[in-house]
Amino acid sequence: MFDPSTPITIRNLPPEMRLELVREAERNARSLDDEVVARLRASLRGGGVRLGILKGQLGTAPDFTEPLSEDDLAAWEGNVAGS
Repeated sequence: MFDPSTPITIRNLPPEMRLELVREAERNARSLDDEVVARLRASLRGGGVRLGILKGQLGTAPDFTEPLSEDDLAAWEGNVAGS
């Protein structure tokens, strides 16, 4: 008999129901993955992805290969001047 005061968790379920839940979750995950891949393929095929659309409009990006200045490094590490 179902007791509504008992919370339903996967631990309360019999092993065969647990296995079926896992299988259903795997099917759902696969179908979601397939849907995402299909949408990505459609957007790539239809020219939906355009790289460089904002080129020259956002300013220049910092050179991340250069070392940080002492002040920037201290701020990054949480050592703010004056504290």
